Formats: sequence, C-alpha cells, structure tokens
Amino acid sequence: MGFNNLLFKRGYLITDTDVAGWDSPYSDFLLRSWKKETVEGLAVYHDPLVGFHQRGGGGIEVALVGTAIDPVNGYADADKVVERLHFLYRVSEEGFLDYLDLLTGRFVLVVTSPDRSFVLQDAAGILGLFYDGSSDELLVSSHASLIALLTGRSMSATVRDFIGTREYINKRRHFPGLTTPHEGVRMLTPNTLLHLPGRTVERFFPRSPLERGRITDELVEELATLFAAQVDLLIEKHKLAVSITGGIDSRLTLASAVSHKDDILCFTYVMDETSRLDAELASRLCDHLGVAHTIFRVDPETCGEDLEEYLKVWSLNTSGMRSDAQGRLTKVFFDTYPADRLHLKSNISEVARAAVRRYKKNFLPNSISPTTLAKIYGINPAAPFVVDAFREYVEITDFKIERTFNYDIYDLFQWEYRMGTWQCLQVMDFDTSHNTVMLYNNRHVLKKMLGVPVADQLRDRLHLRVMESLWPAVLEPPFLKDLKPRARTAAKTCLKDAKYRLERALPT
Repeated sequence: MGFNNLLFKRGYLITDTDVAGWDSPYSDFLLRSWKKETVEGLAVYHDPLVGFHQRGGGGIEVALVGTAIDPVNGYADADKVVERLHFLYRVSEEGFLDYLDLLTGRFVLVVTSPDRSFVLQDAAGILGLFYDGSSDELLVSSHASLIALLTGRSMSATVRDFIGTREYINKRRHFPGLTTPHEGVRMLTPNTLLHLPGRTVERFFPRSPLERGRITDELVEELATLFAAQVDLLIEKHKLAVSITGGIDSRLTLASAVSHKDDILCFTYVMDETSRLDAELASRLCDHLGVAHTIFRVDPETCGEDLEEYLKVWSLNTSGMRSDAQGRLTKVFFDTYPADRLHLKSNISEVARAAVRRYKKNFLPNSISPTTLAKIYGINPAAPFVVDAFREYVEITDFKIERTFNYDIYDLFQWEYRMGTWQCLQVMDFDTSHNTVMLYNNRHVLKKMLGVPVADQLRDRLHLRVMESLWPAVLEPPFLKDLKPRARTAAKTCLKDAKYRLERALPT
C-alpha cells in the first residue's frame, strides 16, 4: 500500500507566487491534490479535509483555514465566526483581537487590508505556522518540510551536529526556539502575528494586565458553562472521541461532555508500562461512568508489515523532529482510529496549572534569559546552538517581562513555546488519521484560569471545582492508588497519585 496520499495531510500553503511555475514534484502534488483559494493576491492551497472560510468587503479580506467555534456567542459555524471577525476588523483591530480571544479551534487566519496584512494562529498555535524568512517569495505553511522541499532548503552543519547528539536522539520531540531542521525556515508562536509580505513578527497578546482574584462560585460556573458549550457546539458537526488517562486534565474534558456521554468514545493507547497503567485506570473510570472506552495497542503486530513505508511519509511530514516510537503509535491510529471522530485532547490545560513552576522550580530565577529558557527546554541546554536559538526567540517574539504586564513569564513560556512547538507537532503527528481540538485552546478560558492564585493552580483547585460543577462522578474512584502496588511503583516517577491530589485540593 502506498502512503503518498498522506503527504502534508490536513495542511495548507500560503504564497504570493504561482506554484505551477515551481520545478518541484511537490508543487505538482499541491496542484493535483489540494484546493486553491485566493485572498487579495495571495494563493491559499489546502488539503480538502481542511475547512476554508472567507469574507471580504470594504477593502478587507479575512480567511480562516481550519476549524473554529465561538462558545461565548454560540457559533458552531466557522462562516459566522469569519463574518464576525471581518465586521469587527472593519471597525477596529482592537475589537477584532478581543473577539479572537473568544475562539476555540485549530486554525490559521489570513487578514489583508490596505494598511497591513498578516497571518496568525489559534490561541495555542495548534495548527502549525512555519515561514521562510530568507527568500524573496512568501511561503507560509503548516509543514516546515513542505517549504524546504519547494525551495530546496538544506540542513546546516550545526543542525546536523545537534540532531546527532545522543541527548537529542533520546528525547527527540521539538526544536529549540523558533528553529526547524531547515535553514531559514522558522516557526511562528502563539500570541504573535506575522506581517505580510515583510515577514516581521509582532506580539499582539497580552494587551492588558491579567485580572487576578480568588476562585469564586461565579468563576466556576462561568468556566463550567464555557467548557460544556464547546462540546455542545462541536457535537453539532462532529462525532467526538476523548483521549483519557484518568488524570486531572482529561477528567475535566470528560466532565465537559456529560450531556453527551452516550455519544462519545473514550480511548487510551498502550505502548509502554506507564501508558498501560493509564489505560487500566481509564478503562475502570469509564466503566464506572458508563462511557464507552477502547484501547489502542502499539506493538509489532498492530503496526503492520507496511510500517516502514508509512514512516517514510510520516517522517517527511514532521521534518524528522519526532521519534520513530511516536510514528509507530500514529500508524496504529491510522489503521484503527474511527475516521469519523474528532479527537478532543486535554493538553494546554497545564498552562493554567503552573506547569513550569511545578516541574522546574529548582532553577527558576526571577528574571528571564536565553540560558534559563534553554534549561527549561532541557535538550543539550548548554549548547551554543540551543542558547542562540532562545536568544533569537526572545528578540523576535518580544518575549520580555516588561512586555507581558503581570502575566507569569513562565506560564507564558509554557503557553507559547511548549504548546506552540511540542504540542503543535504532537497534534500534527496524528493528522494522518484524524483532526484534533482542545477545549483549553481558548484565550478567554486561559485568562480566566490563569487569574487564580498560583497556590490554587499548583493544587488544581479550579480544575476540580469545575469538574465538581459539571459531573461530580468524575471525582470518584478509581484513582492510580487503587491499582495494584506493583503498578503504583512502576508509575510513581511518571504520574502523580490522582486520589491524593483530589483529596488535598478539593475545598472542605
């Protein structure tokens, strides 16, 4: 079986040149397999599986590539979302950006006007945006490798040395800063936009100080309503599948779907001892809640005899930034995941759980520096290539304490870098089988959750209060502690004991 139909799956390319004139087999692939749209002199090529919605008038064009909903105003239709964005941009950019904060999804926006034109992403940059920063042609794409293949970009000797180190090979998941394996191709991070055609980066968030306060019943109810509304809107157009481990993040996603518990499918994958424990816990939890659950197992038998052929295409899509183990997992999903199910994933939640301070607290100074960011990144942190990458990251994205008001700079780093690079790539991994969205991928939601005290974030108090409001039964056993002692010992370095956290964090 050939897998060429999986090249750059669910991807897009935005350019100001005629792809038909490029001497490349990949330009032929785009012309043959993708749709072409036009946005004020720009060509937008996209996989037919990826939605495209456009609104123009008054000299302004707004186009959305991907999936978007508005849970505040109740819009499940992306056409309505784009219509609203276009109307607001004609009034003021401030109103446009304020409305952008309300949206959930996985998308890229293209905006053109007489004054300026730009592209930007969903709240956490889960639909990737890579761009060529050094050629005359404008090339913006979901896949760094597509830009490199179209332009013949090579890999520098420095990058070859970096990816050849044992530490990178062992931990391969994403690159430092804005870099990619391809010379001149960078990644755009969330909360910044890319000007067209100059390809300069501008930070547009945060635009004002974060409203901070204690956890109140009103806040809990507002968030519970927003989480449930997102599921209501998504299920209007999609069948849903929820990945679940039995931890805090996925329990809240599951609780948000309580009104549709008979229509959703929960799943967990097994590829090692830790994930086996996840699957056992999740299976017991779903059985307790009366929710359908399935397990995807990764082993030589389930990967199939055509694994190597599949991995060649998959590795090309991911620019070789992901491990073969992850590729084997995606092959199992490609073969067995129900194609009609939109995946509800529970990452991004860790942004509002003080993740960096929780796990990196031993070396976090009050001031930010490229060296500190390299240490948080954690792969060859002293290497000049890594430190220089984060120096460039700070300068290009304007990632400075004086620019971020009263937001915790480490929360923003988790949001913009960790989610915008690692999580973006992890979602791209599975594009061969399905599309993915996350209920936490919404600036309005994240602002509300980040506003509670750090002590409450570290104790997961807000998450647990919202779960208690939505579906109290998700707070009941089973927990990891209920598994047999041998299993607890094997997992203790990888997982927190959920029951301990729940009992310690719930209000008395």
